[in-house]
Amino acid sequence: MGRFIVLVVDGLGIGAMEDVKANRKEDIGANTLRHVFSEVSSLRIPNLEKLGIMNALDYETDYMKKSFNCTYGKCALNHPGADSFLGHQEIMGRKYFNRNIQVFSEKANEIGALLQTQGYKVEYIRKEKNSKLLCIGEYAIIADSLEGDIGQIYSVTADLNKISYEEVLKIANTIRENSQVPRITVNGAFVPIDKLKLFIEKKQNGVIGINLVKSGVYEDRGYINANLPFYNKDRDQIQYLLKDRDIPVILIGKAGDIIQNPHGKNLIEKDTENILNLTLREIINTKEAFILSNVQGTDMAGHLQDVSKYAIELKKIDDYIGKMISLINKEDILIVTGDHGNDPTIGHSKHTREYVPILIYGHHNLKGFIGKIPTLSYISSMAKEYFLCN
Repeated sequence: MGRFIVLVVDGLGIGAMEDVKANRKEDIGANTLRHVFSEVSSLRIPNLEKLGIMNALDYETDYMKKSFNCTYGKCALNHPGADSFLGHQEIMGRKYFNRNIQVFSEKANEIGALLQTQGYKVEYIRKEKNSKLLCIGEYAIIADSLEGDIGQIYSVTADLNKISYEEVLKIANTIRENSQVPRITVNGAFVPIDKLKLFIEKKQNGVIGINLVKSGVYEDRGYINANLPFYNKDRDQIQYLLKDRDIPVILIGKAGDIIQNPHGKNLIEKDTENILNLTLREIINTKEAFILSNVQGTDMAGHLQDVSKYAIELKKIDDYIGKMISLINKEDILIVTGDHGNDPTIGHSKHTREYVPILIYGHHNLKGFIGKIPTLSYISSMAKEYFLCN
């Protein structure tokens, strides 16, 4: 045994899943990677080309061709919607998902009352009779995330000129303790609440929140973000199974923030190059480990609907993949995949429900096309066989 390395390129989709026609009509026609190539036709990512990215995409350009010697597959999302938290739970081995779906308007009165008992000034902002969010003092807004699936993510967004991030996290933890939606996102930036209010939007099915992309929060130099997931005690996930064998589990980037890993090492970082340098360091410094690294710059480019930025992030990632390949020995396996799509050309700033590639590099028995795989938990199944059956 050696190192089992998974690199998740956040938002790397290769074509809309068939079920979007029934459940996510706004994602019909999505194909993140193909549309990036269409807009940036000169894009060259040779290491991903070597691993079979064009084979998985089933597409070629003047500069990017299919590989004749690679192992690749096309993987569906088993989790509902298209979500980073649920996608990573699936990668780690979760096969069944509870639909704890509730738009924030349905929780607003309960959450507002709880925060009032803690001494916060609460204002209810309504767009329609059954559509409301909370403004806390002059420093925070609590609402649905407009970038997530309906009823799956609540968002706390605060003006750091008026409140410390530690206090924002305290507010967010009150919401986390009193709701079962999969994720609470906690956003802080030096953007006034009055400006944020200008970007409140109401969507279908009672969803109401701030359009963070248009508000400028993401581009603010002081922007900071955390995730508070709702964890199920899923002892079949790979991090718990490996703990019993004393095999290190190392999570890097967003993965360290959204995957429960109480017995391993979590290295939380947002900058692409910092994440990839941490990944290289951990590969060099370990002889046996499960290493999962998430690079989210591509996902952010998708939210910003910025194709050029997406292509730049892919080139950075590709350079580091070349460095990872140079460190792989005959005992190791490297897998490159995604957690959902985020097509910057589709016309909205949310994740897109797409197939993702699974590219496998190393001395293993799999060769060529490994099939159309129904769930990302295939990756943890490979890791279990790698560590526990040898």
